[in-house]
Amino acid sequence: MKHLCFFPIFAICFALSASAQSNYKTGYYISLQGDTTKGYVDYREWEENPETIDFKPTLNNNQRQHLTPQNVRLVSITGFDIYKSHTGSVSADVPGGNDRDTSFEQKTVFLKLLTRGNKLALYEYRDGVKSRFFIAIDNAAPTELIYRSYQQNDRNIDERTYRKQLSVIASQNQKLSDDVNILIQRTDYKEEDLVKVINSINDKTDNAAITAYAQDSKAFSFYGGVAANITFYKTDGGFKAAGAPDATSVLPKILAGLNFYINPRIQKVVLRVEAGLALGRYAIGYTSKDSPYDEVVFKFNQVTLSVSPQVLFTVYNKPNFKFFMGGGLQASLSTYIGKEFRNADGTPSTLASQPFDSFTTVTPALVLKTGVLINKRVEINAGFLSVTDVTHDSYYHISTYGAQLGINYFFK
Repeated sequence: MKHLCFFPIFAICFALSASAQSNYKTGYYISLQGDTTKGYVDYREWEENPETIDFKPTLNNNQRQHLTPQNVRLVSITGFDIYKSHTGSVSADVPGGNDRDTSFEQKTVFLKLLTRGNKLALYEYRDGVKSRFFIAIDNAAPTELIYRSYQQNDRNIDERTYRKQLSVIASQNQKLSDDVNILIQRTDYKEEDLVKVINSINDKTDNAAITAYAQDSKAFSFYGGVAANITFYKTDGGFKAAGAPDATSVLPKILAGLNFYINPRIQKVVLRVEAGLALGRYAIGYTSKDSPYDEVVFKFNQVTLSVSPQVLFTVYNKPNFKFFMGGGLQASLSTYIGKEFRNADGTPSTLASQPFDSFTTVTPALVLKTGVLINKRVEINAGFLSVTDVTHDSYYHISTYGAQLGINYFFK
């Protein structure tokens, strides 16, 4: 268990280190005077709309510019996102609060472009309170689509003003057909629903600048793989003192898993859930140093089914080559077959006790993982598994730790 205590410390330290790594992508910004400057934008795993975006004219330039909504009109990360400066009213109510709150604040913020067309554009502003969506008509200043959720007189109230706003806009553009009206009335206050409504009102869309990698921007991906399961068996206690040696086995492991991406477009932080079926083998012969000093054979095959949640960080991130590091925990269920404890000549051991009742079936462990992803499909990885007990007998004590060299294939 002491090995598991290391994981939270490792995860925190590594997360801080990974978050500090820059991730520059080609892009540009437009100044307040309307001038366009091309260069490289530091594209981060922003859970909220950024207050500051770092920019460099060249990759080798150590001087960074800090772009804010107060000093630029727009920042574009080519093929990924566009952030537009906006000064205006932003709703200040807290979702789920008591009573109706209609307050607004005057702010200057970056709005993230979600979709745009010949008539309308949709933006999002997310802070620590909630997500808000803004709509811009014919390049006019964006206006917030209003949604309030609150409690009043022991009732939960959802105030969906945005549906009325969308209906008016659709009518003004001669697009309020029965189908569009039904779509609006069923629209929830979330990106995918609102994007459908905006695109149904636009005659055509122009999202080339933010959807170059749309086909690769899935929220999750599935993979299968195989690995060399390297298991190091370590003897201890009276068993070791009696002459039982350590042993190493190299046998196959079958893997399958899911990757979930915090930001599908950047894929820098990955939540992975991996299942595996692994084989291990301990087979040794030794001369007992304890009475009756027989030549002894002890062997078993270990079949382990495991589930491992992991957090991976992409340290080097290019479209066709990614290098990642991370770790997690593994829960394992082991079955032991082919168990033998006998004399070398095949006769039963004359030792008074036998180890067969002391095997451990359920074990937790720490997993460390690193690897590369090539051409978005082939992953070559290496892993380490911390120490766990195979037996819990005080005399016949065996523990194990492991390493893994594997290859995974990601399916479309």
